[in-house]
Amino acid sequence: MSESKNLLEKIPSPEINGYQSDQFPIGMQVLAIDANIVCLTYLVTLLRKCQYQVTVTTKAAEALEILRTKKKFDIVLTDVVKLDIDGFKLLEIISHEMGSPVVCECL
Repeated sequence: MSESKNLLEKIPSPEINGYQSDQFPIGMQVLAIDANIVCLTYLVTLLRKCQYQVTVTTKAAEALEILRTKKKFDIVLTDVVKLDIDGFKLLEIISHEMGSPVVCECL
């Protein structure tokens, strides 16, 4: 079993390890952006275990289109490298135009 899979299995979900469902904001709307499909798959798996509603894309330009045409997301999680738009420019656009909180990762 890979080390990454091992780490993911140790992260508690709302249904196990004595966690109560009210400790997680169930139904939170999350937009996840990452050009690396493997990282994106792990992220989505984790977020769905927390009962979040997840929309995903591997392209920053598509993410902006989603943000401009759909309802507001509670949070945007994005990588800042290897995207089709500079990741920091994406952060600036989302925070100024959409007002959604953004969490960036650099891997």
